[in-house]
Amino acid sequence: MKSNEWLGADIDRRAALQVLIASAAVPLLPSLGLAEGAHGTDGETMLYGSLDDMASALRRGDLTAVELLERQLDRIDRLDGALHSYLTVMRESAMADARRADTEFRAGRVRSALQGIPVSVKDLCNTKGVRTTAGLAQRANYVPTTDATVVARLRRAGAVIVGKANLCEGAMSAYSRNYPIPVNPWVADRWPGGSSSGSGVAVAAGLCFGSIGTDTGGSIRWPSCQNGIVGLKPTFGQVSRYSVFGLSHSLDHVGPMARRVVDVAHLFDAIAGPDALDASTKNARSSASAAALRGATSLKGVRVGVDDAYALSGIEPAQIVAVQRVIDVLRDLGATIVPVRLPSMDAVAAQLYPTIQYEVLQEHARLYPSTREQYGEFFREFLDASKQIAPAVYAKAQQDRAAFSAAFRDELRRVDTVLAPGGRVGGRIGPETFYGGFSTLGELTTTYSNSFSPPLRPIDPLAAPMNLAGTPSVCLPAGFDDAGLPTGVQFAGERYTEAMQLRIAHACEQAMPWRDRHPNLLSAPS
Repeated sequence: MKSNEWLGADIDRRAALQVLIASAAVPLLPSLGLAEGAHGTDGETMLYGSLDDMASALRRGDLTAVELLERQLDRIDRLDGALHSYLTVMRESAMADARRADTEFRAGRVRSALQGIPVSVKDLCNTKGVRTTAGLAQRANYVPTTDATVVARLRRAGAVIVGKANLCEGAMSAYSRNYPIPVNPWVADRWPGGSSSGSGVAVAAGLCFGSIGTDTGGSIRWPSCQNGIVGLKPTFGQVSRYSVFGLSHSLDHVGPMARRVVDVAHLFDAIAGPDALDASTKNARSSASAAALRGATSLKGVRVGVDDAYALSGIEPAQIVAVQRVIDVLRDLGATIVPVRLPSMDAVAAQLYPTIQYEVLQEHARLYPSTREQYGEFFREFLDASKQIAPAVYAKAQQDRAAFSAAFRDELRRVDTVLAPGGRVGGRIGPETFYGGFSTLGELTTTYSNSFSPPLRPIDPLAAPMNLAGTPSVCLPAGFDDAGLPTGVQFAGERYTEAMQLRIAHACEQAMPWRDRHPNLLSAPS
């Protein structure tokens, strides 16, 4: 079956082709000082480079970790006052980390590819001695006394943690009025995805080489897709959530985001594995996925599943083009496209929402209802509504979830990966209205400054199934739409197949030009 036969009957083929033509050249975006193509100064080019290449430069002594950090901090100072990707910049501790890395380089000690590399962490992850807000007004001055395990593992790998990335309130859907909303570096008035918004913006804008995000229903993959970067939602329990502020204990995942697949692999290798402080990691496996990517460009023998009803229905023309483009690339690389039939997504919201609502009250027990009035309007009313979820409703949702997950995983096991768009963009999903995609910030603010309403639930059936089933998914850039905004696809597989998903994504990345295109922030957005 040829890739164009995956198109649904309701799709305007000419509209899709127009998007394909338009995506060949991203227009100048003067409102942001952006232009596609050249990256300006040598320093700017360096800060858009890959983590993997920068690690080699540091080991060779081409520059020091302190010099790299100084350039990184200068760029943050120049640009982030308008982009709002960071809630806290850890200037002093980052400089101490960089000096330590240089001392170890001089002594011939190499910890990992992350050594001396500036990275950020979502502000849900506790950082000893540095405030961790979780995007909540109540925690504006909360300073933890311990590091989250994921932070401790980054430090152990030698990473330079440059700051705490901005996010939606409590990692839910809206933003607290106490903090600024992050700005999409490609087009200023478009939403950059959430809830790991700041992580996506910081990586895309060259304000760090990688970041740690979290994903409960798409919150690594949405901002990765919408900022044109790579994101990995790992298998449930592969990365410790100890001392990471939670939203839903059975759905939350911690994972890496970066500009290149190999960079995501390096980050994943550093943070994955069992943790005695998090019981959910008891079956976690250590990872060496980055090394396996060296020279891995052929996909001969790899079976890629495509479900046209799942992957090509109810999405924008640019997303259809992206999926088709990647199907063609996969074939060129030797992969076999296999039709698959995933279970119906109609009941995804009925499983995901009661789960989050029931579990969020446990996560917020110390804050709600005692500090109810300090929450934003949306989150406050979401918590109020959550009190109506009876234990029996939650139990039924988990029973249905188990059946769905078993059917979903059965189909995943038939192939090496399933290809789908990176996330739903706008439009309606059955009775639900999805708030995501490239909504303008004005639309987002209007929707979420009022109140929580059941018809306005942020459920994306392209993203949520992997959270329900606890299976891994990698989001990969796959082009641009006619407004110059990135589009992406995701590769999803059975549990503990991160190495395979990264291998497939890496091979496609090497065969496509998008890895070398970045927003050229010539000046701070206004």
